[in-house]
Amino acid sequence: MKQLEQRVESLIDFISTSHRPANPESSTSTSTAEAVSPDNDPISQAPLTTVGRSYNNELLETSKSEAYDPIKLGLLDRGRAGSLLKGFRTSFTHSYPFVIVPATTDLDTFRRRNPFLFHAIMAVMTFSTPILQRRLSDDFMAQVSDQIILKCHKSMEILQGLLVYSAWYHFFYRPEAQQIGNLLQLAVSMTQDLGLTKRPNGLVRSERSAAEKRALLGTYFLNVT
Repeated sequence: MKQLEQRVESLIDFISTSHRPANPESSTSTSTAEAVSPDNDPISQAPLTTVGRSYNNELLETSKSEAYDPIKLGLLDRGRAGSLLKGFRTSFTHSYPFVIVPATTDLDTFRRRNPFLFHAIMAVMTFSTPILQRRLSDDFMAQVSDQIILKCHKSMEILQGLLVYSAWYHFFYRPEAQQIGNLLQLAVSMTQDLGLTKRPNGLVRSERSAAEKRALLGTYFLNVT
């Protein structure tokens, strides 16, 4: 033990001696200059208010970004999108009557007011073109992450989009990246956040709208099946 202590002490002396600068003042000034050099760390030279303002501006620009639109992106033309929307409205809702698109709603009005739901419907209805459907599906999951997880958006339209996508999830199923459980939990959480699981306040209105009732029943149906 005594020999070990002596070796440790000698090593400490050696290290302290080898790292001691010949001119402490010049070494200190050089290292300090390097530490504060703009070339080494430009962010540290900017005022904190400037950095904070830049970050807030980025968040503001992100929140102002346009809603996803497969027609504007050139993935679908208006003619085909209108045909797919009509097919969903007249045929697919018989299998899952919990999200109804009114027959009186035209394509442009619907996609402008309900971009998330429109995206989900287009992803479901493009089953005849698997490559396009895969692209729309990947983009939809990216929108789920952006709109729900990052931006914390909550609305009936977003809930309806989740329900449509989840109801026909067999189109999008991948064994290595299965997400149906997460999607259903997001739907359940959103029904709670929107107050659909609570008794309506009699001072505001006597009962829920038909869309709200369908969404709540549709969420229950998917989770129990």
